[in-house]
Amino acid sequence: MNKLAVLLLVIVIVAVALGWLYYYLSMSGTGGVQTTTRNTTTTTITTTVTITTQVTTGELSSVEVEAIKYMAEEERLAYDVYTKLSQIYPDISVFANIAKSKETYVNAVLSLAEKYHISIKLGELGVYNNTHIRNCMIN
Repeated sequence: MNKLAVLLLVIVIVAVALGWLYYYLSMSGTGGVQTTTRNTTTTTITTTVTITTQVTTGELSSVEVEAIKYMAEEERLAYDVYTKLSQIYPDISVFANIAKSKETYVNAVLSLAEKYHISIKLGELGVYNNTHIRNCMIN
């Protein structure tokens, strides 16, 4: 693996971590518990693996809801990065192994969202709803 690929990977991971920290700190300043009701929807990840979650209405604080949505997209970003690296470097199996682990993490967060009745829509490979994650992307 060349130095540029490693540097790119480190930059993406650091950018996502900093974005999550900024997002979490900005959301925790809302003061107090707020309740949000979500409607029933179906979510599908369209990549090599399709993950679907059906949810019903429920209540959580807006900070908790946004944190779970952010976790889903952050894990999806990591899945996308390692999937792309495994395509670029097919002879290095560690990228495919990590992508598979990240798929497990995406499923875990979607299960958590289902448990708390949170509607999460994850886009296609490289497409993210959260502006903080989109701003971390390197074109």
